[in-house]
Amino acid sequence: MTQEELQKFFASVTDLRNLLAFKLGYIYAMRVGEIVQIKLKDIQQNRIMIQGLKNGRMGCYPLSNELKELLRKWLKVRPDRGEFLFPTEQNNGNHISRLTLQKRFYRYCRDARIGHYSIHSLRHTRCVDLVSGDSVNPYEVMAFVRHKTIGMILNYIREKRFDFSKFVE
Repeated sequence: MTQEELQKFFASVTDLRNLLAFKLGYIYAMRVGEIVQIKLKDIQQNRIMIQGLKNGRMGCYPLSNELKELLRKWLKVRPDRGEFLFPTEQNNGNHISRLTLQKRFYRYCRDARIGHYSIHSLRHTRCVDLVSGDSVNPYEVMAFVRHKTIGMILNYIREKRFDFSKFVE
């Protein structure tokens, strides 16, 4: 996703739960399974604990002011249905499914008229954004997004748009 598409996407999300889920997914480069499995106890003292599903890598991250505000609003209206931040509509103690969240993501992409993306596009876009910053340490990005090897981060660096003028001036 481009930054313009990302802005259009977030502007199209009208539901507080979905906006929070997608913002968490983007900011922390989360996999969809990591988003749906966030528990209330994972959010403490202005920090969020993310348990990586693919390789078991865990991370503890500060919450931005924007996320703190979204969380505050969501927790005020969130149904009391168990331990998960995003419980199911049914009162069965489970979290919303990956498929449910993905379907909502597709709907908002359609509403924003940005094309057909998956939730994983948020993670991918964030990784490319992170490696595109000035003086970025790829090993820090690797740790932040819970990748096991630097090779995965190199894939995102390959997508970075380079300014080669410094080599010819």
